[in-house]
Amino acid sequence: MRFDVQKNTGFQRRNEERTPPQVYRLRQPGRIIVLGAGLVRASSRACTIVELSQRSAWLTTLTTLGVPDHVLLSIDGFAANIGCAVAHCGDGRLAVNFLAPLHEARLADIVEAALAGGVAPPLA
Repeated sequence: MRFDVQKNTGFQRRNEERTPPQVYRLRQPGRIIVLGAGLVRASSRACTIVELSQRSAWLTTLTTLGVPDHVLLSIDGFAANIGCAVAHCGDGRLAVNFLAPLHEARLADIVEAALAGGVAPPLA
C-alpha cells in the first residue's frame, strides 16, 4: 500500500517560494492580561500595539516586570482575547507570537480600525 504524503498535508515544499508576512505599523491601544495561578485571578496593564502581523506583534508598555511566558492580548474595540507566547521582553517592549494565527478577516478589521485613527500604512 502506498501513501501520498504530499497530498493535503498543509506543508509547503522547501523549494516553493514563500511570501513574507504582511506587517502593519500601528498605534492601537490594548491590554496585556496576565492570568494568575489556576487561571482564577487576572491582572492587566495597558499597552500599545506597535507592529502587527497575522502571527505576531510588537507591543510597548510602561513596564515589563512580572510578565510571564504566556499572556493574553486584548485589543481595544475587539471582544476576543488573543493567546500569546512572549518571545522577547525588556525595555518596555514585548514581542509576542500568537498561539494561533489571526484570521485574515480579523487582522483586516484591526488594521482598518487603526487606520481610521490616521495611522501609518503597512510596511513594505
